[in-house]
Amino acid sequence: MLISSAMRDINTQLTASRFDTLKLLKTQGAMNLSQLAKQRKVKMSSMSVMMDQLLKDGSVIKARSKSDRRQHVYIINRKGTTLLSEDIAQMQTRLESILSDYDHQQLAQFDDLVQSISSKLIKGIATNG
Repeated sequence: MLISSAMRDINTQLTASRFDTLKLLKTQGAMNLSQLAKQRKVKMSSMSVMMDQLLKDGSVIKARSKSDRRQHVYIINRKGTTLLSEDIAQMQTRLESILSDYDHQQLAQFDDLVQSISSKLIKGIATNG
């Protein structure tokens, strides 16, 4: 998460919020505004503004829900998928460039440290639920 946040600071096409929202739609599929706000842990009003912006720039489409015709869902489209893929590729290239400065032993130590921290965080989350 820390590395992910730092990598998003790279000059990419998408803001961190837009990146996370498009990634959520890509991985979870169509979602309504309430579901998006809950998943992103933001207010409905903030989510509504962002979705309006994503609609305006053509990254998502808004459609009627198949399960409840009164509801609308947001779906990532080809443009949104392309933007997301390009930003991921840009972040990956930058990360590879940064990591190329370190030898195998240093990277192995870093990997051990990240896994240890991750394990402790997961145990803390499970304990504190």
